[in-house]
Formats: sequence, structure tokens, C-alpha cells
Amino acid sequence: MDNTRTAFGGRAASIDEMSSPHILVVDDSPEDVRPVLLAMKTQGWRISLAHDARQGLQRALVLHPDLILLDVQMPHMNGFTFCRLLRESDATRATPVIFLTSAGSLEQRLEGLQTGGVDYVLKPYEPMEVLARMRIHMQLQHR
Repeated sequence: MDNTRTAFGGRAASIDEMSSPHILVVDDSPEDVRPVLLAMKTQGWRISLAHDARQGLQRALVLHPDLILLDVQMPHMNGFTFCRLLRESDATRATPVIFLTSAGSLEQRLEGLQTGGVDYVLKPYEPMEVLARMRIHMQLQHR
């Protein structure tokens, strides 16, 4: 693999890496998403992490990920506000957002879908099911 460095000091992405989906995971509890992160790594997908919604929003606007996995209950800004802000930006308006959260009341699930989420998965979750849902939404997005 080419180890060419970019102007920012990181390694330049290979062609294979550029064609693989880029997923942004926004969750303030890394241990909660570890199983799905491990499952995504086996797929060869590029993964970026954010530990709160503000950091996630900044990364989403800069990185333009193919899909965002998003928790609801986070400090400073909740996932619903984050999703609303994504939908207001031309750069991220069409990015699929899957809520991956323990916020499971009917009102919360409906709010997540009404703010622009394409799916809502409750913790605890089955990592392979989350991957299947991610693939479906990325395929629908690219049509």
C-alpha cells in the first residue's frame, strides 16, 4: 500500500480506500458502539469517530460521509438537533442518518424519523443487523 503523505501529515488514501464507504459514528460512549465498529472494520469501510454532536457536525460538514450512525442522548447537543442541522446544510442534506441509541420511546423514535433519520436502531443491537441496514441505505442513496 502507498504510504504517501498528504499536506496535513496523514497518509494519502489509496484508490480502494476512496471507493469504500465512509461512515461517521457519533456517540459519546465508545464502548456502546465498539461491536458495530469492529463489524464495519471487517467490511473495509472507512470510519471516522466523533464523541459528541458538535464535533460530529464539524466532521460531517468537512468529511461528507456516505452515512452517519448517531446516538440521541449526548451532552451539549442531542442527536435530533444534530440531524436537523445536517438537513439544513446543502453539503449534508442527503446523507443518510441511522440513529443507534437507547432512547427507545415511541415519541423519540418518531422524532428521530421526523427530523430526517432514515432508520432507528435500539441499543443493545445486533452488529450484523446494523451493517445490513447500513448497506441498504447506502445502496438506496446511490440510486
